[in-house]
Amino acid sequence: MSETRQTDPNPDHDVLVRTYAVSHPSSLSISPRTIDWHQLAYASNGVMTVHTAHGTWVVPPHRAVWIPAGVEHRVEMFGRVSVRTVFFNTNA
Repeated sequence: MSETRQTDPNPDHDVLVRTYAVSHPSSLSISPRTIDWHQLAYASNGVMTVHTAHGTWVVPPHRAVWIPAGVEHRVEMFGRVSVRTVFFNTNA
């Protein structure tokens, strides 16, 4: 591996899209957070609720919610929730 690659402070700068799949237990609450990527969060099982200063969105199975980069949000899970998220780089 090159020395440049090992010391790169932002290894995702060339990545345009990334994905993340996870299953959360019932009643899990994710603390408020802000991220630098846009995200499309899809509930394949269970129900999640996304709270922001602009509103609250209930995301039932087979639905998704768009969370723009820089928006502080928190998420609550109802039932076991399987989440599939696609993140989009804002620097593309």
